[in-house]
Amino acid sequence: MSIIDSPLKNNHPEVKVAAQNRRHARLLYVLYIGRHGELSNISNLLHHTLTFESSYPTLSAVLHDIAAEELEHFRLLGECIRLLGGNPIPHIPMGRGEGSVGIHNLDTQRSDDVIEVLRDTIASKQITLAQYKRIRESIEDLHVRELLDSIVKDEQKHIELLSSIYESIA
Repeated sequence: MSIIDSPLKNNHPEVKVAAQNRRHARLLYVLYIGRHGELSNISNLLHHTLTFESSYPTLSAVLHDIAAEELEHFRLLGECIRLLGGNPIPHIPMGRGEGSVGIHNLDTQRSDDVIEVLRDTIASKQITLAQYKRIRESIEDLHVRELLDSIVKDEQKHIELLSSIYESIA
């Protein structure tokens, strides 16, 4: 099954903002490249896709499809950050002399135990979902909130699907 005919496929609203707002852009960086952000999720999911390609091909395909959706979330968030006046590069400047957080901080889960990976992936997705909800409440722009709401629906579907697979394997 590909993402085209997958139950994961979601139609997201057009990315637009009411006005530039760098504070909102900075909030979105956590979702874009934070520890449980889209870039980290993509990295982990693709790693697991390769890890389980032979031993659990159906799981591998599902993880690949979820990674494809996460890539779309990454693109949408990047475009939104840009429209808000931010620069969607894969790092977060921490301030004068404090360094940055970004691509070098990807926290790839390295286990090859399918139960552990599913449990950890579900837990990570739950953290991601909570971050989306928390950040959404801090953003006043209704266009940005609509975009975040559509991504939240995807994240909820990911958790439900992964939980279902976990229950069938465990």
